[in-house]
Amino acid sequence: MGRVFDFKQSRSNSSIVPDDSGLGSCAMTKPNENGPPQAAFDFDARFMRKGKRSAIVLLPPDYLAPIGLIIAHWGQFERLFAVAIDAMLRAEAADGIARDWVRDSKRTSFKTRCRLLKDLCREWLAIKRPEQAKALMGIIDRASSLASKRNLIAHGSYAYAIEPHSSTVTNCRAVDHDTGKEMAFDETVLKKLYHDIAHETAELWFTLRSFCTIDGQLWTFEDAEILRIYRETDHPWNPNPNRQKLTPQS
Repeated sequence: MGRVFDFKQSRSNSSIVPDDSGLGSCAMTKPNENGPPQAAFDFDARFMRKGKRSAIVLLPPDYLAPIGLIIAHWGQFERLFAVAIDAMLRAEAADGIARDWVRDSKRTSFKTRCRLLKDLCREWLAIKRPEQAKALMGIIDRASSLASKRNLIAHGSYAYAIEPHSSTVTNCRAVDHDTGKEMAFDETVLKKLYHDIAHETAELWFTLRSFCTIDGQLWTFEDAEILRIYRETDHPWNPNPNRQKLTPQS
């Protein structure tokens, strides 16, 4: 487990950096923007309450947005996954096949739902659309691996070490204390995870649309197009004045 951050002992070395909006960040030592990741916690003065105590999450601030995107992208994937199951159950039933399954069962584990969708692919879809069935089973296999990582990030505890007399974080892990599973992570691992989930969501969307109609909309872009715009546009993350700016076409 990581070292306990003791504010009573370290208060004289901690720093609080506010801005005009009332947002703030507290770290044991002054953050080094170009150095290794620093443990810190963020707060908004507007929501601090006299007489209350706040639980804090001590993680490098750059980790927080990727963690949020993992959860947001997985929610989008799960909603589409539920649509796939429901649509195929209804189509199978229309063919006169009755399957013992309670629709809209929110308490059913993702592992069980994966098994159901695979059964639907093998026993019903593969007969009618073998290529789509194969594609869906590939998505299910990859999503199963992503789900275990997402669960550790979303539901596990965070453990890490903090180097002496600093806020430098090393050996960050997400830990499931019930199973003993743990996953080491840093900013790159977190970003790759939400990109992998985003890829599988888009793949599931277009696979389903190749053989059925889906209500609603999922915003997707080809990665190559996103990268083209990124590289050809002058912006704060790619400040290259030699790049030709893209201008809207009338």
